[in-house]
Amino acid sequence: RTRLGADSDYGRFSEIISSLAVAEIPGASHMLHHEQPEAVAAVIGSFLRERRCLPGPDAQEFRAHAANPT
Repeated sequence: RTRLGADSDYGRFSEIISSLAVAEIPGASHMLHHEQPEAVAAVIGSFLRERRCLPGPDAQEFRAHAANPT
């Protein structure tokens, strides 16, 4: 079993998880999804849009396909 190490050891994490993206939300602690749900949702949404998993304002062709998937 591989140990990742300290939470702030992003270099070690990125060796194991090639698609690692790190985002820090100021003022959030361990329960950040409860404390700052809007900020967490924005970070997750941005991550997914960057990988074209969610439509964004610049994803016109994605929205067109979603409207008519045939």
